[in-house]
Amino acid sequence: MITIFSSNSDNSTNNVIDWLYLNCHPYTRINGDINKSWNSFTMSINSSKEEDSSLNIGQVWFRRLPQSLPKISFSEARGQVNLGDQDRFNRYFHKEIESARSGIISMIRNNCFCIGNPKVHNINKLETLILATKCGFTIPSTLVTEKKKEVLRFLMKKKRIVTKPSYEGIGFNIDNIPHMGYTEEITREHIDDFPEEFALSCFQELIEKEIEIRTFYLDGECYSMAIFSQLDSQTNIDFRRYNTKRRNRNIPFQLPRDVEEKIKTLMQEIDLNCGSIDLIYSKNKKFIFLEINPVGQYGMTSHPCNYNLDKVIADKLAKGI
Repeated sequence: MITIFSSNSDNSTNNVIDWLYLNCHPYTRINGDINKSWNSFTMSINSSKEEDSSLNIGQVWFRRLPQSLPKISFSEARGQVNLGDQDRFNRYFHKEIESARSGIISMIRNNCFCIGNPKVHNINKLETLILATKCGFTIPSTLVTEKKKEVLRFLMKKKRIVTKPSYEGIGFNIDNIPHMGYTEEITREHIDDFPEEFALSCFQELIEKEIEIRTFYLDGECYSMAIFSQLDSQTNIDFRRYNTKRRNRNIPFQLPRDVEEKIKTLMQEIDLNCGSIDLIYSKNKKFIFLEINPVGQYGMTSHPCNYNLDKVIADKLAKGI
């Protein structure tokens, strides 16, 4: 039985399931955002190998896991429970759930063929940069600071710099207008407006690029796409500032074998067999590592390049190897 952990709104899951259904492969889908399927698990841990685990799962795709946790209602509690104790109990309850889920995930990964690893879904970008250098990648010079003078010194040294989240981007609305956190170039004029100290922030040298590369990695294989984002002033810093009127050209791209080997080594070090990797091919003909998206958004790579990755994933799950 194939088990897919996902969310109700994930279209990539729908597309993979279409292939499973077409080829008569049985599956179970668990949407963590709309049901309590996680809570229905029973897990047995025994020293005897003769005792079967109660987790009757075959191949698994960890596509998406629930990010939010339920709150305990105290409406039926006997006596009065003050707000401080309610918050303390909810924190305790959430740690219990997280611990149980972590145990379930470990048992699944130890006993099944799995795509994805929920334990590295919140991957640390700065730690990944350090690890990437150990795997032989060139990375942009990076500064993490809360001091204006350090940013100014960095700009003077590198000439052009950008700022980007060290965790992940955020979206929000102001006056019903959507805003997104993008990679932004920081100029001297910006720095002049900085306070002397600010929240700890991440800055990198701006590397002039020939192309950007998005690589979807799946169990040792790389599926890469070249993005000609530098040809458009709207997308030349961050291709996610999509120009819907004049879209970037996207084409299949074959990475050199040594770059693919570095990706494979890095993903093995992180213990991740599925994810999307962002690279730059610079003006001075170097491949520069930027970051990894461990969830592995692959639709934007699959469709323009005809990689048919929905079928590739479905076939991987069906074979279990």
